[in-house]
Amino acid sequence: MSGNQTELKCSVCQRPVSELKPYGGPGDPLNANLTGQKLVQTRRYMAPTYATDQWPLTGLIKRDGMIDEAAFIAKYGEKAMETFWVLTQLQTTTSRSTECRDCILLDDDECLKIQEAGYERFQIRSIMKELAAHYPAVKLLGGGSIK
Repeated sequence: MSGNQTELKCSVCQRPVSELKPYGGPGDPLNANLTGQKLVQTRRYMAPTYATDQWPLTGLIKRDGMIDEAAFIAKYGEKAMETFWVLTQLQTTTSRSTECRDCILLDDDECLKIQEAGYERFQIRSIMKELAAHYPAVKLLGGGSIK
């Protein structure tokens, strides 16, 4: 490995692999043969389950179970409709995540909160920054602005 390469890190807590406890042995959270590995690949959703909660859908659902887009736009506006659909898609889209034994059992919302609390996860932050450029209503978790 060349000296200028960055060390692998947990996608959630951002601790470098040199600081991680390996899987296997007492306290191992997974029931798999991962003894000695420090990072395991998994998949995580790209937006929290509560990302669209700012737009309550009460009275906006048609008989077929679909959202009445005209009623949604009348209530919240066209830009909100666009943002809502983008966030809904992210709520059902996954990306690869490489995680340590401390983070692997956290649920997706907990992982996203940890990442937004101060840890950079390039995939999420870059997507959210791009969305914010087009959809100003998109905010970081916890209501922070995107910088």
